[in-house]
Amino acid sequence: MLLGDHLARAGYRWSLMPPPTGSAFRVAVATRLPVRSARTHALYFLGRPQRDILEVELDVEGVPLTLFVNHWQSRRSGVAESTPARLFSATAVARRIDQLVSADARAAAIVAGDLNMTPGELSAVAVLPLHNGWEHEEFPGSYYFRGEWSRIDQMLFTDGAVDGPFALMDFEVVSHARLRDRDGRPLPWRSGSSRGSSDHLPIQARLRLPDGGRHAPTRRPPR
Repeated sequence: MLLGDHLARAGYRWSLMPPPTGSAFRVAVATRLPVRSARTHALYFLGRPQRDILEVELDVEGVPLTLFVNHWQSRRSGVAESTPARLFSATAVARRIDQLVSADARAAAIVAGDLNMTPGELSAVAVLPLHNGWEHEEFPGSYYFRGEWSRIDQMLFTDGAVDGPFALMDFEVVSHARLRDRDGRPLPWRSGSSRGSSDHLPIQARLRLPDGGRHAPTRRPPR
């Protein structure tokens, strides 16, 4: 219904999703921008399948923008116990980004999704030393669990996505009242209920492609 009705009316003509792997979770992309290419990265950590990473290259007025859509290992088994699996996924994404940047130092890429790691945890391991959208947002988090907000949903940007050929305009949590309960927490969707959407609030970013594309002057967002 989401893709066939609401998003279709908003002009989202393209959608992509990796093939089923037996997991209850799959990532996806819905876009109004033409798709240049797409690939799925199927990962196995210690013989166990991890959630696929979807890589999609979009065409933004002739300039490529690459998305890496993720849903890394849950923290349910314990943060310390599950961290190695997340680092494995992070390393796979970092390796691919290194390839893109080696081919073009101004390559624009965004790593997005429920990474199940906070900005501090990502910074501490330094596997993906990219610009983090949370640097520009004051809202306490996108996920609320056991009385605390958490910033485990991420958007990470290469230099090319914030300082040319694209400029990062802003990043924010979509905290509309319809997405939250009376206490201000995310309102999850439950079967049989007409209310709710997700136990995570959406995050969004706006990027601008300056006039002239690759050769236009760009600016770095404030720190």
